Formats: sequence, C-alpha cells, structure tokens
Amino acid sequence: MAWLGLIVCAALLLVQPAITIHAASDACALFAQSVLPGLYPYMILLLLLLDRLPASAPYPALVALGWGAGSPCGAKICTARQAKLSPRRLRRLYVCCGTMSPMFLYGTLGQWLHSPLAGLCILLAVLTGGLTASALVTGRKDAPPPSIAQPLTAPALTLGTAVEKASVTLLTVCGCMVLGNVFASLFSHFFQALPQGIQLGVSCLLEVTTASRALVALPLPLPLRVALLSGETGFGALAILMQNRALGPTGLMSFPCQLGCQLLHGLISALIGYGLAVMLL
Repeated sequence: MAWLGLIVCAALLLVQPAITIHAASDACALFAQSVLPGLYPYMILLLLLLDRLPASAPYPALVALGWGAGSPCGAKICTARQAKLSPRRLRRLYVCCGTMSPMFLYGTLGQWLHSPLAGLCILLAVLTGGLTASALVTGRKDAPPPSIAQPLTAPALTLGTAVEKASVTLLTVCGCMVLGNVFASLFSHFFQALPQGIQLGVSCLLEVTTASRALVALPLPLPLRVALLSGETGFGALAILMQNRALGPTGLMSFPCQLGCQLLHGLISALIGYGLAVMLL
C-alpha cells in the first residue's frame, strides 16, 4: 500500500501548487545560503581523502572526519569503510556523525542568534550528545567486518570524479530538505486551526534547517532557545534520517532503531545545551 501513500502525497503537491513552490523555493534558498557553502568543499576533500586513507586508519580519526561536516559525510564514511569496520562500530559512527555540521551549528546558528558563544554551546552540546548516544548503541556483538569483494587495484579518485560524486550527494541533501519543508508547509496550511506550537513541532519533526530558523525567532530566553536548537539539530529531523538512509550502508540499522538513536541524541543534546547556556550566556 506504499504506492497509495505516494499518490496521496503527489496529489497534495498538485492541489496546492503555490504553497509547494514557495516552500520548495524557501528550502532551496536556505540550502544554497546556509548548507552548501560549508558542506560542498568539505565533501569533495572528504571523498578524495577516503579514497586514499589507509585501511588501518584508527576509528577516532574516522569520527573526527565525520564530525567535520556531520550528515551526510558520516553516512558516506560508513559506506566507504563498511568492509573495514565491525558492525557495532559502523552503527556507532552512523549515530555519532549523523546530524548537522559544525559550520552550521557554530557559524549559522551563532549568527542567527547574534551570539557566537551560543553557537559554540550548541556545537559542544550536539557533539557530546552524539558521542553519548553512540556509546549507548547496542545490538549484535562485534564481529569481523563483512567480506566485501574489492578490486585488487583501482585508480585513485580524481578531482573531477570527487566533484561529481559530491554534487550528486548534495542534491540528495537538498531534495530531502525540499520534501521536508514542503510537507511541513502543507500540514500548516491544511491544519491552520491547530496551535502554532503543534505546527512548529511537526516542522521540527520533518525538516531541521527551516525548523531551526523558526526556533531562533521564538520569543524565549536565549538559554531556552539554545536548548531547543541543540535538541533539534541533535535529532536532525526526518529529512536528515532519510538522507542518511539513502547514502549510508544498506541494512545497517532499522528505521525504528535509527529514529530512536537520533531522538536520544536530540534529548541529550538539549539537556547539555541548556546547561552550557545557563553557565556561559
């Protein structure tokens, strides 16, 4: 019956073309202004580096690389190293590096809040929340990495190929942002009678970037906004979960397990963010 749901979603887009186009344009503009500039060059360099990184590269180095840009770089690292890491470490890396980039957390959110220190609090909260949530990932005991056939010799990835692959990856990111924002806008249109808090909650569930912009504008004390932003960006919303599932290893985590881990990441990040904000702001 999945096809029926897809037909309904497509019909909703056609029924409200003005809302669809405006929401898609808004998401594309936000992607071009706040996501693409920092993520695109890092993604190109990451692909070149992963192609040349020795098989013996330590796990903490992979975590640091994933932290450099968050999603979808963490998912791409998991895919590239799935023949070299145990399943448990892959899942932990997937959770730890599966949300927003430091450039967005510190740079964009700090600028939106007019407080670089607030951006730093959010960054530290999300990174610490990711480490904590990933450490709690359980499941199958560690096993040797799966046997995946690899070519004996392969030419080094060229800059042109890295640019091409990075472009396709970032189109996936943009597409998930667009879908999330479109359906959040359609929900608000069809359920205008609902309280604004519920509409904002649905937006936070569907798309993190536009929801973060709305959270910044709330008339709340700065520490509370820092806590909400830490929780939202630690969670990542369904748009980021979908891009990670599209770009990460197939079958690495079930959707409920992934959703639960990211909710836990968001909750821990919110608590840490609030504590840091109260102490430092």
